[in-house]
Amino acid sequence: MKHDRFGQARVLSTAELDLLVSCLPAGPHPVIATVMRFTACRVSEALQLRWAHVQGPAVLFPAPITKRALKSREVPQHPVLAQALSEWRLVWPAWALKGAIDLNGAAGAERTLNGPQSEDYLFPSARNPRERISRQSFDLQLRRAVEVAGLPGTSSHSFRRSGLSAASAAGVPLRTLQSLSGHSSLQTLSLYLEVSDEAKRQAALSFA
Repeated sequence: MKHDRFGQARVLSTAELDLLVSCLPAGPHPVIATVMRFTACRVSEALQLRWAHVQGPAVLFPAPITKRALKSREVPQHPVLAQALSEWRLVWPAWALKGAIDLNGAAGAERTLNGPQSEDYLFPSARNPRERISRQSFDLQLRRAVEVAGLPGTSSHSFRRSGLSAASAAGVPLRTLQSLSGHSSLQTLSLYLEVSDEAKRQAALSFA
């Protein structure tokens, strides 16, 4: 378990993930968490998404926003994620409005009220809709939520580890997981996956 930035991020159950997301403040932060939860992406990747990347049945992570910018990947949208993004599109203008007025006056406000454009960030800064929410801003809100939820050892990477570990436990092949997670190798991916005590017990019972 992670402690003082050392060790691996805690793997959370479905109930714990639900609790953690519910403890985040209203606005973009629960949606950011939902994107990470249902795509197993890194927080840096989620924050760089634009509306053009979520307009189809899958979330596109283009190579330039991925770690080491090696390869683009697509992750089909989970129904819960699709619903969250649909609801966020409706309230996105209100979130971006203040920053748009400060930046461009009435013209900026009018554009923002017309809704997000393809090139707009999915999660814009409230101070400037042309910029994205910073990782520091999200991490601050996540730390507060972790404390309220009572889930020590949790970090933004917990969403990624939890999703991949749950899929692995459900029997999803590692090659398939690798295509969704963007890991450079199966060996690297395997380091993310938590093996439950029950899985170990079942494995031990199958020994010849």
